[in-house]
Amino acid sequence: MTILAKVVRLETNQNDVTVYLNDTKIGSIELYTNSWHKHNQYLKFKEFIFEAQISAEVFRKLSDMVQRPLQIMTNSENLSLIEFITAGGFACKRKCYEIEARLEDYIGEVRTSHLLRTQKGEAEHDLCCRLIYERYVETHKAINPLTADCATFASDLPDCVFYQEEDGFISSFAFVEENEIAYVYGREDSSFISFAEMLVCKLMNEYQTICFEADDCDGTAMQLKALFTGQGELSFDTYIKADY
Repeated sequence: MTILAKVVRLETNQNDVTVYLNDTKIGSIELYTNSWHKHNQYLKFKEFIFEAQISAEVFRKLSDMVQRPLQIMTNSENLSLIEFITAGGFACKRKCYEIEARLEDYIGEVRTSHLLRTQKGEAEHDLCCRLIYERYVETHKAINPLTADCATFASDLPDCVFYQEEDGFISSFAFVEENEIAYVYGREDSSFISFAEMLVCKLMNEYQTICFEADDCDGTAMQLKALFTGQGELSFDTYIKADY
């Protein structure tokens, strides 16, 4: 009995790569870029048949083609995709948690708010923009380095910042838009936790829910996450294949 070899072939059409196995189409992969993170090549699968036995060959050919690290983001529960890409040499480099919490999910201390506030256009807001930019650069450089400059990064930040000072310096702060906490900054110690508890209590007095994202590469964001039970949270994974 003759056993046919599994031959993988890729065909490109602009930003789409069609994958064939023994001349049978098994799906396509969209190539796209992120203007803030230009180092990696982002991939998105479309109507794909995941066969782990051929994944190494698919990604070897794709890496040879684009000559850049490959990046895929997916819901943590997408097990068929995760099995396929890990068999092809991808490793999970970041987990992002999406939190939408109610008061009953909060397990921190109840604190009265003594927070300061600054708005876009004020010197304190500008300082917070620079500090969070530097923190973001540091926490994400091992995953996909930030290529946007500070002004571009700051243009997407909320106008409102709540902050706390220690010895005349801003020690902790959060960019906030209505009930969403966009970015947080602070030392990974009890001073940030007390700030976060004051912020959460303030927002919970104004809104039925609060929401935020926490990347596991950002210790401060994970401290904020730890103030909640985790009930109903979603998580999304970033997978990287660095060799090419």
